[in-house]
Amino acid sequence: MSIPLSPRTRCPRDGLPTRLIGDRIGAEAREAAHPIHLSCRFVSAAARLSDPDLLRRVTLLAGAERETTVDLVAHLAELDARRLYLGEGGGSLFTYCTTVLRLAEHAAYNRIEAARSSRDFPEVLDLLADGSLNLSTLRLLAPHLRPACSSVER
Repeated sequence: MSIPLSPRTRCPRDGLPTRLIGDRIGAEAREAAHPIHLSCRFVSAAARLSDPDLLRRVTLLAGAERETTVDLVAHLAELDARRLYLGEGGGSLFTYCTTVLRLAEHAAYNRIEAARSSRDFPEVLDLLADGSLNLSTLRLLAPHLRPACSSVER
């Protein structure tokens, strides 16, 4: 017996099923039938939002992305200080970021520069978190930062 699927249960990109109905389709069959299910789910979720909800959601996601980036930068700073990347198959933090973390080269470089700057100037993390400074700008400013530039008493 075939179960009809509404347009909302089909991927907007290829029309394949995106949800299970009960247990009628096993995990293996679902995987074989639709290997790109995850991306379709995200597209479908965004498409269902009203205009005001979509604007609100994008703003929230951008803020969450900044917080996650700052958290990653702070952790990279500590990982760099401990040189833990050496034990994980990376000859450098850059190699670790691009191979193990699978970051793009420019993304790795920006985050490493931010991590190293944050060790001497921890307030850059707050500026990154609130969006008043971005990684690219920090990368350009980093070589020019001096202890006298810091607002934190040392």
